[in-house]
Amino acid sequence: MINPQNNKNPLPNERDNRLEATKGARELISLLELCFQKLGDASSDQIADASIDLISNLILKVSNESQISKKKRLDLLETIQDIAAFEADKLSSRIPEKAPLLWRDREVRDENPYVFARRIYSDCIDIITKNDIGKLDKTLQNKLLEYDSKHGKPSTDIYIPTKGERNDPLVRSVSWSDILEASPEPIRKMLRAYKAQLNRGYRKRKSQREITAK
Repeated sequence: MINPQNNKNPLPNERDNRLEATKGARELISLLELCFQKLGDASSDQIADASIDLISNLILKVSNESQISKKKRLDLLETIQDIAAFEADKLSSRIPEKAPLLWRDREVRDENPYVFARRIYSDCIDIITKNDIGKLDKTLQNKLLEYDSKHGKPSTDIYIPTKGERNDPLVRSVSWSDILEASPEPIRKMLRAYKAQLNRGYRKRKSQREITAK
C-alpha cells in the first residue's frame, strides 16, 4: 500500500530528469549559437573576449553547482579540460612529414634560402628548426647554414634557428613548477608521482654511497 504522505512531493522520474537535462543542454547550445550570431560584425578580439566570458561562466557554474557531487564536478571539469586540449592540439602547428617543395625544385633560382624556407613552411614557421628542415630537405638545410656562414645570421624576423637555439632559452626559463602548472590535472598527478619516485631513487643511491664510504 502506498503511503499518501509520500505522494505529496513525489521524486521526479529518472527518465524525465534525463530528458529535461538534454533539453536544457540543447537550449544552452542554441543560446550560445545565437550569441555568436549577434557577434557576427564584431572584431576578432571582441568575439574572443565574449567567448572567454561565456566559457568562464559555464565552467564556474559547473564548479559551483551543489546539486552535482564533487567527484562528478571534478570529472566534468577534467572532461572540459581534455576537450580543450584536444581542440588546441588540432589547431597547433605541425611540421609536415614530407617537404611541400624541395629547394632543388624551386622556380626562382636565385631565391634567398630563408625566404624560400619561410614561404614553403609558413604553416609551421613558429616551431620548425634547421634540424627539422634537414630531415625534409638536406640541401635546403645546408644552404641555410651556408648563408649564415657567408653573410651572418639574418634578422630575427626571418632567421630560422637550430633545435638547440630554439630549446635552450625555453629550458632555461621553465621550472618544474611551471611544467606542473601548465599540465592537466591527470598529467600533473603522474608527474608528481614520477618526481617522487626519482627523489626516492636518488636518496636510496646516496644512502648506499654513504654506507659504502664508511
